Order: sequence, then C-alpha cells, then structure tokens
Amino acid sequence: MGAGRGNCTVYRAVPSGQIEWPDQHSICRACESNDPTVFIHPIRTEADYERALAEIETILKQYPDGNPPDVERLELLAILVSDYESKHNPIQPPDDPVEVILFFMDQKGLTRKDLEAYIGDKARVSDVLNRRRSLSLPMIRRLNQGLGIPADLLIASSKPAKQQSTGAALGRT
Repeated sequence: MGAGRGNCTVYRAVPSGQIEWPDQHSICRACESNDPTVFIHPIRTEADYERALAEIETILKQYPDGNPPDVERLELLAILVSDYESKHNPIQPPDDPVEVILFFMDQKGLTRKDLEAYIGDKARVSDVLNRRRSLSLPMIRRLNQGLGIPADLLIASSKPAKQQSTGAALGRT
C-alpha cells in the first residue's frame, strides 16, 4: 500500500440510484495514491460533508448543463450528501396548520379570498389565519381535496394567537 489513507470500503453508484456495497476484495485506489479525488469515501464527518459539497459545486460549475463526463461520480456524491443530510439535519414537518396554509398560499399565489371556498366566509378565514379559530374537520377535508394540502399537516392544533390583556385592549395600562 502506498502513502494513502489506509483500508477503505469502496462504494459505487448503480443505475437504480442505490449504493452498491463491495465484496471483501475491493481495492480503494485513493488508498494506493495521494490523490483524494480518485475515489469517493463515505461521508462520516462535517468536514467530509463540506468536501463533498465543494466537489459537487465544482463539477456543476464546470458542467452547467449537469452532464459531466463522470455522471456516476456526481450521482454518488449526491446520494452520499443526501444520506448524510437526512441523518444529521432531518427536516421536520411544520407543526402549525396555519403555517402550512400560508406556505401553500404563497406557493400557489392564493389570496385570503381564494380560501373562502375551503374555509368559509371572510371573517372565518381571518379567524383561522389569525389563530382565533381552529380548523374543523370539514375545512380540513376541503383544503385537502381542493388544494392538495396533506390532511395530516392540518390536523395539529394551531399555536395560540398572542392575546392582549383586557386592560391594554381597552386602552388602560
């Protein structure tokens, strides 16, 4: 073995997008040389993750059409980065139905008026979006069927609206 990194496990991408696990006789060419770019290693640390992201960025800058000569290398890096991110930075679904509705409104270019068909009149839409009223089961069904918002994201209870004290609301302090 040369001045490389030591014994490494060799991985490679297969057309299905999965990782092909090696047999015991696989040889890591990076371990045989001092060139760390010869072969891709698993992402185990934040430093490995940053190096993989930098390499992906370099490849994409060199080949903006997204079609580099070694497309398998780019695909494998993307799989490894995605796996690392899902384990270390999982994305939690929103726990507030109002935030979900506001997100869908923004994505679909909807207004409060558009929501009246799913939630009710103008006052009811205002109450729901200002968290003074919870979504009812019929509202959830209509939002799910009409706008495609996943029902499980609408079932959680809304965060309560910030209430003013009675004295402050009446102008007393």
